[in-house]
Amino acid sequence: MVDVSAKSVTTRSAVAHAFVRMAPSVVRAVRHLKNPKGNSAGSGADSGDRGSQTHRGVDTSLSPAALTHIAVTARLCKDGVEIPIPGNSHAQTGVEMEALVAAACAALTSTICAKLSTKG
Repeated sequence: MVDVSAKSVTTRSAVAHAFVRMAPSVVRAVRHLKNPKGNSAGSGADSGDRGSQTHRGVDTSLSPAALTHIAVTARLCKDGVEIPIPGNSHAQTGVEMEALVAAACAALTSTICAKLSTKG
């Protein structure tokens, strides 16, 4: 882990963004919730929230940041799912990796759920 003991505790923020492009037929299936796993956007947001809390599994050199806020939302739009993720902490290190891992987890889960929407 990186030594951050000499850094001051400050308010830090980061915003990550993911976008999952989907074929129009997949967007229609997702919009009508034709998915055995449920709402792909909602499932993606849940997965992103969990991912933000487990980011150290991706890179063990990271210092743990105590998140004071992270907002994982997924919005279905005409050509896919948009996932903006702002995060904040009051710590000695930033929250960039938490936001990025949350975005990746949300995008991956949204993709899998959307793919299931097209299966008969």
